[in-house]
Amino acid sequence: MALVAEAMVPGITAAFTSGVEGAGSDEIATAIATAYDLYAKTAQSCSGLTPTLVQLADLQSGLKDALSDSSQTALESAKLWAAAAESYWTGALFGVTGLVVATPGTAALEVELGAVFGNVVNTLPSAAQQIATALDKFTKLVAVKDSVLPIPTGCGPSPIS
Repeated sequence: MALVAEAMVPGITAAFTSGVEGAGSDEIATAIATAYDLYAKTAQSCSGLTPTLVQLADLQSGLKDALSDSSQTALESAKLWAAAAESYWTGALFGVTGLVVATPGTAALEVELGAVFGNVVNTLPSAAQQIATALDKFTKLVAVKDSVLPIPTGCGPSPIS
């Protein structure tokens, strides 16, 4: 199954809506992390392996840090979000033989999220879509080295789909 950014939008929207309704940063972070995790679990390596081990707790913790301090600038918050997304994939496994070897989209994710967070005229649905799109672009650059034998042609460390 291919990654579809729109799959995250309802969860991200609901998370921020719950914040407006009084939920704390821990609940919001957990909801966003869950939406991302459900989306990310549909990823496939070039040999068809899917994620079996990811760092969901690290993603939740990083997002909580990003959401806990309202004095942060948009860029500071974006940097924490990007680090949280990167931590989700650190040491991640696809099947039992595929290992995440790089997350080259982290810097670009920072920039994209900084623009979203800095846009004071964004509506919640628009911001949720933009966050999902930025996370989707980042995720599709995560590189997995498959050690499936025999290795499919053209299946070196490659981005997931």
